Amino acid sequence: MINFEDKSWEFYTIFALLLILINVVAKKHLFNLKCYFYDVIFFYSFFLIVFYSLFLIFLYNKKKDILFKDKKNFSTILSLTFLASFCLGMGIIIKTKAYELVSNVSYVDMLMEPSKIILLYLFSIMVFGTIFKPIILIGILLALSGIIIILKNQ
Repeated sequence: MINFEDKSWEFYTIFALLLILINVVAKKHLFNLKCYFYDVIFFYSFFLIVFYSLFLIFLYNKKKDILFKDKKNFSTILSLTFLASFCLGMGIIIKTKAYELVSNVSYVDMLMEPSKIILLYLFSIMVFGTIFKPIILIGILLALSGIIIILKNQ
């Protein structure tokens, strides 16, 4: 089994990319087969619930000695993780609908990901105090220019 403790953020990013790629391709394949959106989203959600339930059991059994020890931040953890989970869940449903409607699944992420990068970069500067570097913003804007060219010519 892979020892996940000794890996870099790049490893986790590439690994997550591969898993999310399989997720997108599988859902789009179902839509290409003319499967009904609500059937796909129902079973997708159902299997997420099953997977996360099993993960919760595993996590609890493995880390029960350190779970729920942060009493000072407990309400903040609850409220922000609720918000994050709700937003992600709704985002998954809405993005799945976009995958159903688009002819080329890459267009959805082509529009979404660079926009997310810009917003996260700006948020990092304004909220988390990251140092602004104009060259990074120029690179992001160049990437967005390429996306606009692709979207205009689809």
